[in-house]
Amino acid sequence: MRPPAHTLMTPAIHQIVAGFVEGDAISDLALRLRDIFRAWGHEAEIFCPRRHISPKMRPLALDLAEHRARYHRGDLTLLHFSIGSETVNRFRELATPRILIYHNITPGRYYRSVYDEREALLDQGRRELSTLAPLPDLSLADSAFNASELEASGFR
Repeated sequence: MRPPAHTLMTPAIHQIVAGFVEGDAISDLALRLRDIFRAWGHEAEIFCPRRHISPKMRPLALDLAEHRARYHRGDLTLLHFSIGSETVNRFRELATPRILIYHNITPGRYYRSVYDEREALLDQGRRELSTLAPLPDLSLADSAFNASELEASGFR
């Protein structure tokens, strides 16, 4: 079976997000990047666990489970990281190249007794951060403060 044409000439540039909703800064950035990558001639999709894609945004993203079928060795995958999620496991499984874009992790304690599930996911993300340090080929942060957190967690 012949590989898809994009793997022969232009690698795909896919993005993985933990949540995809209207008005969210990470979702908006992912959409802008997707449009840029497509304008450059790359296949580009946004993947998110389906239950975390808002109904209005479903036409713009694919279920994370579909990433396996769409991903080919040599494609580039960007993980937008800001919370604990099953997206981390998918990112770990990938062959290179991988890019992590760090958007900061709100301290879970701010959600204590208000939104306990969110607190747990934020704390999970904080624990996972340093374990991801050796994986990406490139790590990016959206601010100098976030870059310093990445460096403190062992990222290049």
